[in-house]
Amino acid sequence: MGKRVMIALSGGVDSAVATSMLIDAGYTVEAVTMKLRSIGFEDAIQSAKEVADFFGIRHHIADLSEEFEIEVVKPFLEAYERGETPNPCQYCNPQIKYGLLMDWSIRQGADFFATGHYARLKRESDTELVHLLQARNSRKDQGYVLSRLTQSQLAHLIFPLGEFESKDEVRKLARDRKIPVFEKKDSTGICFIDKGDHLTYLAKCMPSTMQSGPVRDRTGKILGRHQGLARYTIGQKKGLQQWTKEEEFVVTKLDASENTLWLGLESEVWTSQIRFHELRWLVPVEEHEKLDVKLCQWGPKYPVSSMEEGIMIVSTSARAPAPGQIIAIYRGDEVVGSAVIQGDARQGASV
Repeated sequence: MGKRVMIALSGGVDSAVATSMLIDAGYTVEAVTMKLRSIGFEDAIQSAKEVADFFGIRHHIADLSEEFEIEVVKPFLEAYERGETPNPCQYCNPQIKYGLLMDWSIRQGADFFATGHYARLKRESDTELVHLLQARNSRKDQGYVLSRLTQSQLAHLIFPLGEFESKDEVRKLARDRKIPVFEKKDSTGICFIDKGDHLTYLAKCMPSTMQSGPVRDRTGKILGRHQGLARYTIGQKKGLQQWTKEEEFVVTKLDASENTLWLGLESEVWTSQIRFHELRWLVPVEEHEKLDVKLCQWGPKYPVSSMEEGIMIVSTSARAPAPGQIIAIYRGDEVVGSAVIQGDARQGASV
């Protein structure tokens, strides 16, 4: 019997193809699907069960709804209340999916835990150090959202899709093998918001984020009133035309303490100084190594000039570092660490 792997089966094509590849590689595979809310996950669970049945493997359901509420939903809502722009994956991946779910899988006897994320791992046999690398498919690479993981988590992980060059290859494999979900569309949006968008959800669950407040320009002049800071993020241009008849403004600051939306010029959201906290290193990094950072998953990389005392200096100006978002730190194509953005250091902490 080969090594045992528990695959996190979502019901989508990526985790289904990852399952197929693990079986091909000779692993003994079982599947688990997370139930993250008391209602609303029935379709995903049923789809995952159909995939597990297709492969003839055991399918588990892990009810993590209470833990998910505490570890993901609550901080997600609180971040918006602080005027931040959070990414729920930054809470879920280290705490839930690769935390509680992976721990549960290991307790069930699994040697490894696998998902359909697009990333690669490189293991050093002499030191047991695990390196997190970008996927071959740069358009689907998810190293950014995995940057908050730890060495102890990486040690148990397998990412079967990391070497695929494109999503078309993944779908072709699923189609050729007649895997039931080969035509299923990629999921979009926030996984725990099944009806409406995040603004509808915030209006219901955190109404303070949708309260009206003043809109000011860079001189302090009141231009009008907004209908909730959660509707905006740093650098946003859309939806401002009602207040900017003479100049094309962008959002420069969300002041949650005063419930004030600040607008300014495009030049004001470009900075080379980024304030951060909660710095975590995945692997040892030498003081003078060449590093780059990404401020959002699909954004560009910026070369790092220096990083100390909670302030990161990048050698080319970065646009609109949004408080609450993750900074992923790279050494070439390797993710070596991460931090959480607090804002433009020229303004101090933005919230």
